[in-house]
Formats: sequence, C-alpha cells, structure tokens
Amino acid sequence: QTGAPLWTRFGYDLDSGVSVSGGRVYLFGGEADTGPGGTNPDGELIALNADTGAKLWQTPIASEGEGVVSVGNGVVYVVDAIDSGTVTLLNAATGAVLRTLTHPAGSGFYETQPIVVDGVVYLGGFSQDSGEPFFDE
Repeated sequence: QTGAPLWTRFGYDLDSGVSVSGGRVYLFGGEADTGPGGTNPDGELIALNADTGAKLWQTPIASEGEGVVSVGNGVVYVVDAIDSGTVTLLNAATGAVLRTLTHPAGSGFYETQPIVVDGVVYLGGFSQDSGEPFFDE
C-alpha cells in the first residue's frame, strides 16, 4: 500500500518468471540467475513466503530455463521457453510435479504466458517449427 519494502532476500537475481498468489512468490530460475551462495537455480521453481521471504520449497523441473509462471486453482503453471516448450503443472502448496503437457501438434508452447480464467488454462504462442501463431485451450 505504501511502496515500502516488506523484506529483501539476498542471493536471488532473477530475469525469468515471477508470479504472486496466495501469500507466496513463485520464481522460475533461468540461465543468468543466481541463488544464495552463488548457486544457480536454472530450471528450478522456487516458492517463497510473501510476508517473510522465507523459502518454502524448491523443485527442479528442467535442465535449463527462462520461462514464465502463472498460478491458479492451487496449481503453478511453468512454461519453459528454452528446453522443450512444455508446460509443467506443480502443486502450489508443496511443489510436487502434477504433470507435464506437450502441444498436441507436436511443436511446443513457446513464448507464452499461461492465463487461468474460471478454472480453464489458456496458452498462446508460436510453433517452434513454423513460427506461425497458434492458440490453444
């Protein structure tokens, strides 16, 4: 409300996906990112307590990454734009991987932000092979 910092957390220098929901901050670590002690959270989803900055869980989901993160209905959706263009669904409370989605046409979900509306996830992006836009539900 005031713009004053609530907390700072040293060590996470992120240029990848970030989303906030339900009192948590979700970060997807990318290639240029740095974690505490100089570690690299590349391809990992990290959940922090939004009130304190304390790490709640950290789940590796890709070998590398620069993805986007959306949250809805207790699920975190991560699109990894570098690895394979898949969408990984994780339990927002525990970080457990629920499933991984691939595009039915076999191309991939690239450069897309998952949008959750009334329990439906919408994905838009470009086919890796053709560069042509597609829209999927």
